Order: sequence, then structure tokens, then C-alpha cells
Amino acid sequence: MAMKTDKAVEIFSASVRGKLVDKDIEIAEARAVMQKLAQNPTPANRYEIASIVAYTVEDVVNSQTQFINLFADVKTVGPNERAKFDVKLKGIQAFWCAKASTIERSRIYKKSVTLDTDAIGARPSVSFSDLAQNKVQFDEIVADASYEITNKIVGRVQSVLNTGLIGMATPNYGTGAGVIKPTLDAQILAFKRLGMAVTLVGDLAVISKLAALTGFASATGTLQFDPTLISQQNQNGFIGTYNGCSVVQLVNPFVNGSFKTSILDASMLYIVPSGAAAMRPLKVVIEKDIPPMDATNIDDRSYEMRLDKQVGAGLVFGDRAYIGAYKDSTIL
Repeated sequence: MAMKTDKAVEIFSASVRGKLVDKDIEIAEARAVMQKLAQNPTPANRYEIASIVAYTVEDVVNSQTQFINLFADVKTVGPNERAKFDVKLKGIQAFWCAKASTIERSRIYKKSVTLDTDAIGARPSVSFSDLAQNKVQFDEIVADASYEITNKIVGRVQSVLNTGLIGMATPNYGTGAGVIKPTLDAQILAFKRLGMAVTLVGDLAVISKLAALTGFASATGTLQFDPTLISQQNQNGFIGTYNGCSVVQLVNPFVNGSFKTSILDASMLYIVPSGAAAMRPLKVVIEKDIPPMDATNIDDRSYEMRLDKQVGAGLVFGDRAYIGAYKDSTIL
């Protein structure tokens, strides 16, 4: 049975993520392993193929969704397990009092919530004859499947986050035609008062507008810009810091087969304090190691695999919501 540490898994995963050094040589080796298995389609070999593909897809998806840890409280559980999240409702308070008198006690309140998961599935079907003749490349199957599964996960997570934040009072939510400096700066200031570093996370379309907000008026009324930020904008398309906050770009691919619609809402800029993950209202649970399934159609000799990922997401507020969002209404 295939293992996560199999060489073919490592090579296909690295290939999809663009991390191979000797790409042509290593890919040829991994493809040869899969071709040999396909040329002798015993039940054990068929399951070996499905396992290698499943482990590789899981590795790629985990890598591509790692950024969710920036703004969510993420827990990984085994198959069919449920994750429990403890949410703080009230903290310790301090009071003035007369000497030798007592004060009101502070009781720590918490609530526990559990999240269910939903299944995302990909079911590639290919000709076994094509597999045996090396006409179908497994790294392409992995790339397509991981792309689709990743997009479904990311889309669901952002949908849950936006549904909970849009319409909330400041500083948790702000909006304007463009990135309005006074509105955004007020939100940033509020989260900085928590005593934490703050990160701004968003699509290139919105974070690229931050550079225009960084100018300072000189004594003559001329607007001056930091040359370092100008250089960052030219190199990356966005600046690396704004108003004391790190700026991080979200990878936001197009929907498969389209150049019109991206997976994420490109108009949203998230304001994320860097506190403990447990403080974050966005909760995400991911089930790992979902066993693959495979089958062969006796009529047309096609071979299919079922690749599953089970993910849950929810928004849970405790004493306050430790995340903010700004929406640029001009970005459609």
C-alpha cells in the first residue's frame, strides 16, 4: 500500500506546487512507477494508484490552503471526528475599592461549540489503456483535482466569513467607494488597541490600492511617498506594509474554464489581529486521511477514483469579534 512518504507522492506534489529542481528527470521517474502499476491492474495495484493520487492531492490542498491559518482557528481531526472549540465570553475585570474591603469577583465564562463537516469530492475517470500506455499523466490529474478541491474549500470559508461580518458595526466592518483612508485607518487603530500586531489580507485588486494612501504632505503641500514602498509596488503590485500593518496577498484563481469570475470576493480586505488562534471567530475543521476509493468499469475498461476532503467552517463570536473587514464597493 502506498505511503505518504512514497517518492511518487513527493514528486507529483512538488511538481504541482512548482518545487521540483530536476523536473523532467523526476517526473519521468514518477510517471514510470504509475505506468508500471497500470500495466498490471490487479486490485492491489489499482488501490495503490488511487492511494498515491489521494495522498498527493491531500498534500497539495493542505499546502494551498495553509493561508487560512492567517485568519482562522483551524483544527485537524481524524475521519468522522468532530472538533470542539472553546470560546471566551468574559474575562477578568479590575475594580477600585476601599482599603480592607472586597471586590466583585471575575468569573471566567466560556462556551463550547462543535462544527460538522461537509464533503467535497472529485471523481476522475480515465481509460486504463491510456494509463498503461502513459497517455494520461497523473500529475495532471493531481493538479486538476487539487485545484478544484482547494477552490471549493476557500470559497466556502470566505462565504462563511463574509456572511457574518458584512453589515456589522465598525470596527468589524467598513465600506466605501474605493479604499477610504479615514475609514480603514479607524478600523486598524481599533484592532491595534488590543495590543497586537495587525495584518491586512486581501486580493491583489484591493491591496494594490493601499500604496496611494501612503503619501505624506510636506510643508509646501507636496505629497511625498516612501521610495521603499514605491519599489515594493513596482516589484509585487502591492506594498508590504501599510500604517504599521503587514500586507498579505490572497491567492485568488479564476473559476475553472473562465476568465471572468474569481473564487474569492476581490473587493474584501481583512483586518486580522495576530492574537492566539482561539480568539479568532472564524473556526475551520478539516478531516484528514479520508481513504480513497477506486473502481473499474468492465464494459469500457475505464478506471475511476473518488477523492474526498471533508471540511467545516463557522463563525463564533465570544466577548468580541477579533477580525475586521473592509469592502471596496468599486471592485465587482
